[in-house]
Amino acid sequence: MKIQYEKDFASGKGPDFGDSLHYKGLVIILISKNCSSTLAYNRDEFRKSINKGPIEKAIAFLRNPISRWKSSILETIYGNPDKINYILNNLHQIVFEETQTPQYLHIDYLNQYVKSFEYYYIDDDGLRNFNTKYKYWDNIPLLNESVTNSKKLFFRSLLNKVYNEELERLVRDFYKKDFELIEEIFGEHI
Repeated sequence: MKIQYEKDFASGKGPDFGDSLHYKGLVIILISKNCSSTLAYNRDEFRKSINKGPIEKAIAFLRNPISRWKSSILETIYGNPDKINYILNNLHQIVFEETQTPQYLHIDYLNQYVKSFEYYYIDDDGLRNFNTKYKYWDNIPLLNESVTNSKKLFFRSLLNKVYNEELERLVRDFYKKDFELIEEIFGEHI
């Protein structure tokens, strides 16, 4: 079940690698578990893959790596309920599918096509600031099922029972470059 993320993503073979939305002159990079569903909401006709450049500027949303990993693990469990025990017993593996790929790998790959990035941090202020500047939505659609879907809430409770300091250390180590990227851009350590 583990992917070869370095090899696959370095060559741009990930299923969503380089996906973007092109809207009113904006190029918005879609990174799994970084509000990509919210960004793509009612905008599928604008979805494109970045496979040539140059692109002057692209917008990328970044997320706390631990929060993103937990969300992705929940999505993996939700999509593979028959493998729940395997996943929960092997969380030290960190990566089970492409949605767990570090954010920096998306940016590194896209650097060959994009001259500069404008970054937003995924929190209420980041989405609000983006929307204020670009008037992207009339109202920001928050499509986070993990707080309303009873099955996902159950899976979250199971994940919380096995998540411990050792696992957090492994997750932090694995996403070290994501933390560094976020700190470099936003000047804060999460």
